[in-house]
Amino acid sequence: MDTIAAEARVTKPILYKNFGNKDGLIAAYLQNRHRWWWPELEAAIGEADSPELSRSSTSTCRMPRPSRAAAHI
Repeated sequence: MDTIAAEARVTKPILYKNFGNKDGLIAAYLQNRHRWWWPELEAAIGEADSPELSRSSTSTCRMPRPSRAAAHI
């Protein structure tokens, strides 16, 4: 939590007030990621259902690299 607070430029009490604990922070992160990532995944699956694309590797689902702060969660 120290690293996350430092990189977010907030105090640890603010993190705990907003997320409760580390599990709450992780859950919020995953819910946020799910909101934008799931449509990308469904689109990639839909493209792969196409006979032309299922034989090629042109369909990709992009995921950003996690931040250094997220790696410490």
